[in-house]
Amino acid sequence: MPTSVTMASASTVYYGPDSSNYAAVGSVGLNESVQVYAMEKNWFFIEYSTGTSTKKRGYVPYSKINNAAAVADSVPTRSFTGYADVSSQNLTVCTGPGTSTVYPSPGTVYAGEGFTRFNETTGSYTYIEYSTSSGTKRGYALTSQLAGRNRGVLADVTAVSATVFTGPRNNYVTGGSVYLGEYVVILEKDPASASPAWYYVEFNSTSGRKRGYVDQSMITPHSSVSGLSSLRTVQGAASALQSLNVYAGPNSNFASIGSVSANEAVFTIEGASMESSYSYIEYTTPSGRKRGYVIASGLQILPGVFATMANAATVYNGPSAGIYASAGSVDLGEAVQVLGKEKSWFYIQYATSSNQKRGYVLYDTLNNPSAAAASVPDRTFTGSADVASQELTVYTGPADSYATSGTVYSGEGVTKFNESINGYTYIEYSSPSGTKRGYAENGQLVGRNRGVLAEATSTPATVFSGPDKTYFQSGGLYLDELVIILERDISSIYPAKWFHIEYNTPSGRKRGYINQNCLTPSASLGSVQELRTGTGPALALGEQTVYSGPSPSYTAVGTIFNSERVSVLSSAASESSYAYIEYNTGGSASKRGYVQTGSLQPASVTLPVISIANVVEGVYGYSGNNRPLKFYKIGNGSNVLAAVFAVHGYEDAWAADGEELVKIAKTFVQEFAADHLSAWTVYVIPYANPDGILDGWTNNGPGRATVSAGRDINRSFPANFAAYLQSRNYTGTTPLGAPEALALSEILLQWKAGATTMVLLDVHGWLNESIGDTEIGQYYRSQFGSAFNVSPLTDSARGYSTLWGQNQGMRAALVELPFPSSPQDIINRNFAGKFVQATRNMLQAIAPSIAVTSVTVSPSQFVLNSRQTQQLTAVVSPANASNKAVTWSSSNPSIASVDANGLVTAGTMDGTATITVTTVDGNLSDESLVTVVSPRILELLRQLENMASTSPDVLVAGYPIHTAVLDFLRHVRYNDSAWALTLFHPVRMSFVEYVQNNSPVLYNELFSYIREEGAYILALAYNHTIDLAHLAATIQGYSSSPLVPNFWTGWGGDLATAMANVTGLLQDGGDALDAAIDVIGNSQYSFSLTDLNGDIDAIKLAELLLYPDLSIADTMDEYYQTVTATNRRDFLLIDIGFNSVPTEEDLTDALYNRMTGSQGFSLPLGGDELYEKAIYTVPNTDPPQLIEPTNTVIQATCRAFARFILNLFEL
Repeated sequence: MPTSVTMASASTVYYGPDSSNYAAVGSVGLNESVQVYAMEKNWFFIEYSTGTSTKKRGYVPYSKINNAAAVADSVPTRSFTGYADVSSQNLTVCTGPGTSTVYPSPGTVYAGEGFTRFNETTGSYTYIEYSTSSGTKRGYALTSQLAGRNRGVLADVTAVSATVFTGPRNNYVTGGSVYLGEYVVILEKDPASASPAWYYVEFNSTSGRKRGYVDQSMITPHSSVSGLSSLRTVQGAASALQSLNVYAGPNSNFASIGSVSANEAVFTIEGASMESSYSYIEYTTPSGRKRGYVIASGLQILPGVFATMANAATVYNGPSAGIYASAGSVDLGEAVQVLGKEKSWFYIQYATSSNQKRGYVLYDTLNNPSAAAASVPDRTFTGSADVASQELTVYTGPADSYATSGTVYSGEGVTKFNESINGYTYIEYSSPSGTKRGYAENGQLVGRNRGVLAEATSTPATVFSGPDKTYFQSGGLYLDELVIILERDISSIYPAKWFHIEYNTPSGRKRGYINQNCLTPSASLGSVQELRTGTGPALALGEQTVYSGPSPSYTAVGTIFNSERVSVLSSAASESSYAYIEYNTGGSASKRGYVQTGSLQPASVTLPVISIANVVEGVYGYSGNNRPLKFYKIGNGSNVLAAVFAVHGYEDAWAADGEELVKIAKTFVQEFAADHLSAWTVYVIPYANPDGILDGWTNNGPGRATVSAGRDINRSFPANFAAYLQSRNYTGTTPLGAPEALALSEILLQWKAGATTMVLLDVHGWLNESIGDTEIGQYYRSQFGSAFNVSPLTDSARGYSTLWGQNQGMRAALVELPFPSSPQDIINRNFAGKFVQATRNMLQAIAPSIAVTSVTVSPSQFVLNSRQTQQLTAVVSPANASNKAVTWSSSNPSIASVDANGLVTAGTMDGTATITVTTVDGNLSDESLVTVVSPRILELLRQLENMASTSPDVLVAGYPIHTAVLDFLRHVRYNDSAWALTLFHPVRMSFVEYVQNNSPVLYNELFSYIREEGAYILALAYNHTIDLAHLAATIQGYSSSPLVPNFWTGWGGDLATAMANVTGLLQDGGDALDAAIDVIGNSQYSFSLTDLNGDIDAIKLAELLLYPDLSIADTMDEYYQTVTATNRRDFLLIDIGFNSVPTEEDLTDALYNRMTGSQGFSLPLGGDELYEKAIYTVPNTDPPQLIEPTNTVIQATCRAFARFILNLFEL
């Protein structure tokens, strides 16, 4: 029962036992009567009247009551237990356990609103506590209108104040405070062993009912908490489908504590079934992480699986600690959403103090990683290169509510993956701290989509500035690093194949080249273009920064300077404002990169025209692109210098710098053309690799090497040859694999073949040294200075032309001119002049030149018949001249020609010609006059034929002209009885006398050719000697002998006579065949070569003169102009009976049978006449002693004749 008391002083009445936490109910005055029902926390719970029929209940301080101590002893102490509950409908709260007509209502609790339900009921009413904007209120509500959830345990705040956090750590955003004496309901708890341990509580605030987390040490439960659930944990992730309000409890009647944006990622927390229409989430704000409630239908659950961290771990932007930048960290036990697995890394989403993030953690850093791995997909990508169209922010997740990853600037290159979510594309890009990944808005990328994504799958994965290991090493890739293949090497030349790639580095986005074996593409390379080649050189218009890619957002590669010449490579459509170039850095380590197109001026490279007096141009082959390989010859000395320039079209100074060597070569030719080189022949090859200069583009492949075959000429010679496979020195597996190298080797050997001494100079740039013959090298050191190094060739000179030259017996040196800074520097430092002077000094030391002063030819004049020859002799002075070589020429080769040795041959036309001898050294000359006349004998015969045609014997007596002429020619030596049988008729002497009387001059001149044995002279026609009388008699024998075979008149009669000669020789002993060999063809005997030729000629002429209208002189003229030794052999063999060349045995048998058979010695009528010619008459015997030929003599003579025929006329 209550105790009636009076107020010791006026007092405000509060809804609960605290003036700070609770709202005021009203007030009571001094001495006002009140009913005290209970004591609570040094406050009296009273009821007082507010009108005639209404009353209220509330709390006044202990001191406000008269006789407070006695009153306190008389009333119970109010001690509650309690729960959290929810109204099932809008309910009226009254200040006392009755209707509002008795107890005025302090307010309303709305349907679904949370409140604290105490364990005090009065009748049909339950005592509750709830929030209002003026403070916490208490009152009575109908028990039937309460939901009856009765969740949690009532607790009392025992600390002066306790901060309430929105999550179970003090790094969450605060959700308010509770104060000493304030009541809260504990909904969930940490185990007591946790440190610190937290309670999840529901409490009142002026902004509404709230929930939050309080350190357990700050509050004291009113009853056991053993039945409470443990604190809920993160179980998954979701994204907001739209903007959502976040509430402190599971409906909108709780206080609003924030919001999440559309597409914002949140974590979902295990919930109770009675809160199913709302989801308990954790999300991030600029102030830190928060927990609260959102309508469940406003969330879309993200894929993946919830997990907790087994260890604290660094989170990376990608699946590698070495490649990717750190994105943040997660703590031991921290909840994360596992979205996928990539290699041995998990792709997670986690909360930070301000928002959500995504990144990668190592596999083993998660609890139960195998279960997580089994529940999420493997992340695999294809991708391409793209460019930012504007400055863009990259987010760690696919919405702008995620933490930012970084910024990509306009024009900066990125790797674009095949993952697009909510209008965001997943990309990878460079940052100073490492490669990063994240999401960029689709519209902020250009959409070039160039190339194919690939992964580094083998190491070392070194990246070079160009497609060869000899280029500048620009970087490297980690195992598993991702790149974009922009272009691919499909050349058939080089065994090593390269990819042109784009990739990320801490210094920025880069491009470079990597061996194809190092990468595995993620997709087909069918769309990837071929590696670019050169389009020509250009000059830099001012100093220019060179970038790795086509914009300044790529890393800087280096610098090219004003007027520097570079190679321009073919362009890509997406790079139109930038030119892709290659430039030299002073060695093999050239670089490639990009400069603005407008910063270059196209340049041309030309091969100079060399046209100089006394210089002979020649072509020794053709390049792979079908350009002539030219040489220039100066002088004609017995010693040879071969100076070979520009074997490498690109050396290591600037693009196509081999052109400078060609310019030096031209100066060299000009200077030496004016020199006196009597001891030397100088050959200059100004450009051994013209395609390299004109069509090439690099000093690490085509340019330095040949273009068509890609081979380094100066590693390709078969001397200590080794196969080079890198493009700078590529040779293939066999020497001389390029047409340029093969042609060079062949011409050098050709020049070597005729040289007394040969020097080979292989001229290069720009190492300032000579390698090879050290004596030669010293001459160049004396010109270029002491820094010019001289060393011999060693085994390291594999495939060098100079090493090969030494092996071929040449004195050889590779001359490397000093390094220049520009073409003008070469001129200013007089490279050409120094090289020329060094070479002059070297040549003069090896073989000094002594000049020719004069030349004399003898005879100075002479006469030749047609086809006659005359050897001229040239005497060069002084006798010790270095080069005594001469050349011969004729002023009229149709009259008389001259060969290289001074042998003059008359033509078939009458006239004169001047034969000139000219010295190679000094061009001095002398002359000899030759007069050519037709053969005199033929002119005499034509005169004789004319006389015969007018003679009485022909005109009156019918004497044939042929017979008259031939009879005249044989009338002295072939008119006795011995010739009666073969010629059948005697000479008609009346014609002979007619000639003698009417043309004594003709008679006398002809008589010298036909007179008696021992006194006649041989006629000459076209270098053929003719026994005119013998020829005439034999022609008549072949054309008019009716009684005996024709061969008796010719070779048969001579062969029979030779048998007699052999018998005579055998009288002193000896071998018959040896004797026969001595006789046949010997001019001391009757069977001389002249007689045999005459016999053979008679065979053919007799055949030609069967037509009486033909002139004997004209027939002989035509015959002797064309007849050859082979013709004579064939004519004779046919006469003997062979149509082809027989063996010696067959020919011997035929001759023996002809001489001894029925046409020879055994001829029934006259055979003894032929046999008599074969009988030897012993000299000085009286009567004459006759010795007949034995069969051995006959056989030996026939064999000797057969052998003579075959040997003399052998082809």
